[in-house]
Amino acid sequence: MKGFLLLLLPFSVILSANTVSVRGEPLKVLTINVWSGLDYRGVFTMGEYEPPLRREARFQALVAQLERLSPD
Repeated sequence: MKGFLLLLLPFSVILSANTVSVRGEPLKVLTINVWSGLDYRGVFTMGEYEPPLRREARFQALVAQLERLSPD
């Protein structure tokens, strides 16, 4: 569980949603900085820094945060 909590922590810091007013109506804007998990060494294939299960857990945490923030 400790590893899972550490995995969620960066998303709470990286994702931010702000409400701005456009023509009098609120608009919820989201900015995100996503880490790909690739090492970018190679031309046709690239190495990976994490196993597939960890990548999937990170993706699911991202989706949960996006749903919670509910940007326009």
